[in-house]
Amino acid sequence: MKKYLSLLSAFLLVHFARAQQKNEYQISLNGFAGSEKEIPFWMQSNQNGTVRNLDHASIIGQWRYRQNQDSTSSWNLLAGATLLGFTESERNKIEINSAYLSLQYRGLLLTLGSRQTTVEYGGLSSSNGNIIWSGNARPVPGIWLETSHYLPVPFTRNKLQFTARFGNGILTDDRWVEDAQLHHKSLFFKWAINPTNELI
Repeated sequence: MKKYLSLLSAFLLVHFARAQQKNEYQISLNGFAGSEKEIPFWMQSNQNGTVRNLDHASIIGQWRYRQNQDSTSSWNLLAGATLLGFTESERNKIEINSAYLSLQYRGLLLTLGSRQTTVEYGGLSSSNGNIIWSGNARPVPGIWLETSHYLPVPFTRNKLQFTARFGNGILTDDRWVEDAQLHHKSLFFKWAINPTNELI
């Protein structure tokens, strides 16, 4: 029977408040190690490429920042990064999994860099609402303009809402096609049938 040991799992969430502005910082550090050549499937799947199936050991460090203005402001600033250190085939490697800077204005969000996608529908969807993005691959760097949440369609009394995304990414890993790019656009509507049921 394979024996695996979680080396380190630490989570630190600190809030700083000043006047009417609230800044949020989040730092996390996790580690995995195994006595066999591969880490089990249930520990590596849907981890946004942070845990590899051929890793003997892995340490993941994450940092996130969010600037929340007071209720009268329409602007928010978000930033984050994820660094990996792991051993693979008897060699050590450090990799940037994600690094991004986002500017939010009301319901619009502009992101530059690579950012992990938010898990939708409680994680019950096999595609997470998008067949392009996979929870088993690291985020694609690029520039993305999207809605931060569902926005109401005018003159529908909030019965009909929409969310959209548009952007271009660069596929950076080794592949047959050089300088491959990823273009993505999507538009979803949500209809509130009644207070407890919605159709997307």
